[in-house]
Amino acid sequence: MSTVSCFIFARGGSKGIKDKNLAKVGGQTLVEHSVRIAQQNKRISEVFVSSDSVQILAHARALGARSISRPFELATDSSPEIDSWKHALDFSENTLGQNMDCFLSLPPTSPLRKDTDISRLLDKYDEGVADLVVCVTKSHRSPYFNICSVNDDGCLSIFASQGDVKVRRQDAPLTFDLTTVGYAVRPDYLKNASYLFEGTVSYIEVDRLSAVDIDDLEDLEYARYLYERRGISYD
Repeated sequence: MSTVSCFIFARGGSKGIKDKNLAKVGGQTLVEHSVRIAQQNKRISEVFVSSDSVQILAHARALGARSISRPFELATDSSPEIDSWKHALDFSENTLGQNMDCFLSLPPTSPLRKDTDISRLLDKYDEGVADLVVCVTKSHRSPYFNICSVNDDGCLSIFASQGDVKVRRQDAPLTFDLTTVGYAVRPDYLKNASYLFEGTVSYIEVDRLSAVDIDDLEDLEYARYLYERRGISYD
């Protein structure tokens, strides 16, 4: 069984929602949702929060997580996520002396993930066949039928190339939406990868409620509705 360290990446800035990672769902901040569910999972030995925000780092420490101060250049809108991951891995290993077999990222934007989602993700990782294991959910729309792109002439066409367009839905390949429920990565792979998906990628499928991803105010209100009105829990 792998030794797992969990990392929560929560920068201070956000265009869609001001101070998004400190927004609350069910009385807890988005950062707190990720920290708490990581702390309750027996597979996870350490929980870290990486941020450029002094307020978020202080909040993380108050929750019992270890803090990693992220450089400003790794916290802009255009900063590649993988660079923040590499910085956190290097800091935890070389500054804090942490050893891990699995680097687990639990983004704050998925506050409705379940503990069983994390456990299944780690079980899949322990099969040892992939560099990266992600969480997906069945696509709401298919690129073969429902997703369009704009041509040079300003007209629409189905996103899939013309030769790939399917007449019957049952002939189309099954497609999935990538979620932010969780990512389990081999540390040695992460150190050398220039692009997260350049290696062998495996997955687990999660339900649509776990997959709710908060990007804007509408997403936040939807997550609050599901959590508070439908009794979503971590069970």
